[in-house]
Amino acid sequence: MLLSLLFSLVLSNAEAKGPAKAIKVADGTQALCQNATDAFTHRRGAHTMQVEAPVIKGDWIFFQVNVEFLACKEQQDSWNFVKVAPYASLGLQIANDEITINTRNIFITLSTKGERITSALLTAESQTIAVGLSDVLSLQEMESLNKGESVGAEIQLHLEKDLQYASKSGLNSEERATYGAFGRQFMLKR
Repeated sequence: MLLSLLFSLVLSNAEAKGPAKAIKVADGTQALCQNATDAFTHRRGAHTMQVEAPVIKGDWIFFQVNVEFLACKEQQDSWNFVKVAPYASLGLQIANDEITINTRNIFITLSTKGERITSALLTAESQTIAVGLSDVLSLQEMESLNKGESVGAEIQLHLEKDLQYASKSGLNSEERATYGAFGRQFMLKR
């Protein structure tokens, strides 16, 4: 059973040049794509994320994480988010300079109670991430789970990208972009 954490919610908005779109991104905020200003705001891209119900195997919890990457682009006099590959280069025009934004690495980080559990390099849009049960549950919760009882737990997920900016004017830089975190509550039972 797929328990959607977030939906790739596409909403119609009032537009400047055609039907503008908004998406609800993984951290619960809305990303708008109505004009060149929005394209600049989302120059690092936007994404939606879903997490399937976790699976317990032995002392491990496996999370199936599905991520869709989007870029704000103008096409035929209309601004819209379009799906792009996770490591796609994104272009940006500022004044008379063209900048290419290359994604070098993408990490999905899982944490609980403010403590980082793991950070996994994203290699595909759909990826399984494993964490130890003891990293998520207290000793008391582990005992309850081992007795066959249902135990509630929560994790937080967020995405980080290592980006490289290359401009035609020769101004180059690097950045680690961190996207907002969101929580995922679930019940576990052996």
